[in-house]
Amino acid sequence: MTSYIKRFNPYDLPEETLRAIATGREQVLENILSVIARNAEGGAVQHLQIVAPRGYGKSFLMRMVQSALKERAAEGLPVAVALLPEEQHNVDAPHRLLNEIQRVLEGRPAESLLGAAFSESEGGWDRAVIDLDAAIASRLPEGRGIAVAIVENFDQLISE
Repeated sequence: MTSYIKRFNPYDLPEETLRAIATGREQVLENILSVIARNAEGGAVQHLQIVAPRGYGKSFLMRMVQSALKERAAEGLPVAVALLPEEQHNVDAPHRLLNEIQRVLEGRPAESLLGAAFSESEGGWDRAVIDLDAAIASRLPEGRGIAVAIVENFDQLISE
C-alpha cells in the first residue's frame, strides 16, 4: 500500500515552496536577519537562541533564515551559513560539532565524516578549530563577514 501522507520536513522543501508557504513570521525573520547583518559588519557579536515549544515552527523558521541568508549572500552580504538539523547522532564530542559545521559549510556529504567518526578525540578540538577556521576563511576570503551556524536542539546536544 502506498502512503500519500508525508511528514512535513522544511529541509526537504525547495526554496520556491518555502517562500510561498512562509507567512506570519516576517517580523521575527527580519529581526534575526538584522542581528546577523549587524554582526557581519563587525563589532560585538550577538548570539541568538530561539526557544519555543515543540511544534511551534522553529525548524521552519531556521530554514527560512537559511534561505534568506542565501539570497542576501548573493546580494553581497558577507555571510556563510551552516544549518544543522535536529538529529545529529554523529556529534558525540565537542570537536565533532565543529567538524559537522565545517562539513556543511564546505557542502560535503555526511558520509565524508564516517572515517573521522571513529577516530580518537585526542587533540580533536584543536584540529577541528584550525580546520573550521580554514573553511570559514575560504568562504569569507576578504576576512570580513560572519559565519552563521544554526544548530537545532543545541541544548540537548551539549547535555549529552
